[in-house]
Amino acid sequence: MLKLSKALAIGFVGLTTTAIPALAEDAIPGEFSANLTLTTNYLYRGVTQTSDGAAIQGGFDYTYDAFYAGVWASSLDFGDTSSTGIEMDWYAGYAPTINGVDLDFGVLYYTYPDSIDDGAEQDFVELYAGMGGAITETFSLSGKISYSPEFYLETGEAWYYQLDAGLTFTDALSASAHYGYQTFDESMMDEYADWNIGLTYSVDWFDLDLRYYDTQDRIGGSNDDVFVVAISRSF
Repeated sequence: MLKLSKALAIGFVGLTTTAIPALAEDAIPGEFSANLTLTTNYLYRGVTQTSDGAAIQGGFDYTYDAFYAGVWASSLDFGDTSSTGIEMDWYAGYAPTINGVDLDFGVLYYTYPDSIDDGAEQDFVELYAGMGGAITETFSLSGKISYSPEFYLETGEAWYYQLDAGLTFTDALSASAHYGYQTFDESMMDEYADWNIGLTYSVDWFDLDLRYYDTQDRIGGSNDDVFVVAISRSF
């Protein structure tokens, strides 16, 4: 019941932010937006964060020229290993376009506000840098590197390398693919790769995403043959 209440709270926050952008844009320069998602599974770098169950997610973003900042939250369910029921991510960055190349530099702070301190800190920070752009009118490609000086549960330095591609078929239908590789410099955790591929269908008021996820060489179990359906709306 507690986790359900937290999930409903996230949904309420997501819905109430729909009114904030219109009000804020009258007084503050820049653009405001919000988003809300219902998904059958929440996977972070190929690893389920909801015990292969559903999640409700929402976020709020602000952009001004090439600068941006925002907050995003999701319900969680780690089973018996953690009492944490909410993840909240805070981020800010600078994303200019130079000579047709999109650059992105920023910082991301993962927080678990309802976690119980068991001697290891769940909250952690990542710095990231990325670049990408349109290869053709319908095909885009981007890459990104993320670095954490102290990863989740204080497991030491960690790096994540990723490559993402997108292909547009029509105004409503597109495909995207992701490949990532997670490394750990100091901990006993094994390096592993994750990837996903999916289709997104967009109409005026929502996006429907069907995606397949997999991991490779992950010790302790992998999310093989996981299909995820998500429906989202942006405001």
